[in-house]
Amino acid sequence: MAISDGSDRENGENSIAPALQTEGAAVEVMDTIMVRPKKPTSRHLMYMSGVDQILAAAWPNRTILFYRGQIDSTAVVKRLEHAIASVLVSYYPMAGRLARDENGRLVVDCNDEGVQLIHARCDLSITDLQGKGFAIQPHFRQLVPMDHLQSSDSSDDPLACFQVTAFKDGITLGVAVAHSVADGAATWSFIKAVSQTSRGQPLSIYPLHARYLLKPSVFMPHTVFLSPDAKEEMKAAKGAPYNGCEEPIRVSNANLEVLQQRVIHFSREMLDILKKECLNTISNAKPGDFVSSFQALGAYLWKRLVMAQNLDEETGVDFRVAMDVRNRMIPPLTPGFFGNAVVGVPTPSTAGELVTESLGNTCVRIRRSINQVDDDYIKRALIDRENKDLRKIALSKVQVVTLRNGTGFHVYEAGDFGWGQPEAVRPPVEYREGEITLYPGKEAKSIDVIVALSEATCKNFFSENIYPNDPIQNFPLHLPE
Repeated sequence: MAISDGSDRENGENSIAPALQTEGAAVEVMDTIMVRPKKPTSRHLMYMSGVDQILAAAWPNRTILFYRGQIDSTAVVKRLEHAIASVLVSYYPMAGRLARDENGRLVVDCNDEGVQLIHARCDLSITDLQGKGFAIQPHFRQLVPMDHLQSSDSSDDPLACFQVTAFKDGITLGVAVAHSVADGAATWSFIKAVSQTSRGQPLSIYPLHARYLLKPSVFMPHTVFLSPDAKEEMKAAKGAPYNGCEEPIRVSNANLEVLQQRVIHFSREMLDILKKECLNTISNAKPGDFVSSFQALGAYLWKRLVMAQNLDEETGVDFRVAMDVRNRMIPPLTPGFFGNAVVGVPTPSTAGELVTESLGNTCVRIRRSINQVDDDYIKRALIDRENKDLRKIALSKVQVVTLRNGTGFHVYEAGDFGWGQPEAVRPPVEYREGEITLYPGKEAKSIDVIVALSEATCKNFFSENIYPNDPIQNFPLHLPE
């Protein structure tokens, strides 16, 4: 490939089919560019933590940003090409590829091979999508790269890809990042760095490439564990059992055909009502008790989903959150720590317990699990995951609601590359029932919920009769206006 202006350009037909046919739409790839760092970086093999290794079994992080207006997609691609090339000097691992060391362990080969940038077009209208509340459509999967990957351990693919798709009256920007190299916070810091550079601004945060800080042999000599039996104590606790990270679960994409992809908008008023209901229904509530929007909404969605699934009372139902632990470690990691600094936090229950208890007590159950995530919990999780054999991890047999909380990522600010903030931010698809993504809504302090449901569960979930005494029954669940 010839190199020009820090990038490689090749015919889109060489790597991606020129026309990706989907229901009601055809996304046509016009060009594919491999963008390399503006100047060479130091080549080496970068250590990947135990959490990185576990999340190599997960799907890539994939997000679509929607922009409406007369926007020249060709100029956008050129602008992004230069911005990405500049940012990759600081975020140089993103320009590398995954490899295996002599022990078969994943590492990042920092080799400057580049990030993929795709230019495509679609003969549809952003205005029409906006009128439907940017509800998830089948063709959304073709608006962001890496749709062919069901894991994040490929040595043949770029670690990050951008796709600009021209619509009749706007564009979309799809961003995909291998989960093995970045969690949500790291992914959005990378996106924000590109947007700031695209606007001619300096980076507000520079990345810290120090994954070795999560290596047990590095932190253990300086760590005093609270109790040598802490692991067993956590297992016996009523709150979240010790479980360093969610087990990898692979689901065939063919299963997506039977899932209903739904977007639900929770306004600030709806969230305030849920928080008030939680505070009013907590057993033995104390003065000064606080409930966050995330806790209240999580409790509500968990309860409503389990009600909709009509499960036996004894069926185990877990609520799981991947928690950013950058500020919970001692000493804390900087906000710029680049990698996967997350720990899976499960809240166990049975269907019978969850359905019969108050919303406030469900909220307290979630809060207790989250509050257990201290330095001791985190470092024991890291030790547990460091040399975990993925083949020996038993998949949980309980029903799991997995919540990915993107409400703190300031996605509209990060999504301003110089042609305005996006109208909406969406994942292209949720892969299994009970998989939920939260993003900030366009309206201040609102939240958009994206959830995948089977046909039967979906019908029950949106039934007005599924949740007796629903605190927000006067606000029928609906798509964003």
